Amino acid sequence: MKETFSPAIRSMPQLSATIRDARKAAKLTQTELAKRTSIPRSWLAQLENGKIVNPGLERILTLFSALNITWTAQYSWDLPEEPQSPSKKPKPKKSIKTAPKPKTKNVSFNELANRGEKKTAAFLESINAK
Repeated sequence: MKETFSPAIRSMPQLSATIRDARKAAKLTQTELAKRTSIPRSWLAQLENGKIVNPGLERILTLFSALNITWTAQYSWDLPEEPQSPSKKPKPKKSIKTAPKPKTKNVSFNELANRGEKKTAAFLESINAK
């Protein structure tokens, strides 16, 4: 039976831990992962120990592919209100005011990567800043 983990990655230490945990779950050594990805074992060790500050998107995607990790980004934004047509009567206002619920959309990391690495990198930096 396969187990699935869905950790929230919001920082480099969390990313490093996720890669290390996925490697161990796959029962791979750093040397075996290095051979599969053509990434030096010493670099993998530094990444897993939190010593790599900016690992680069291409290497992270290579590791994710080798470890069967799917990265999903979730973000929200406020949509502009639709103008009412003159023929429609406005709905009566409710007496209890509630905060509007933000619209959300799940976007896979691959979709973000396909939009352009600069946009993806900027998005990832905004996550790291939080």
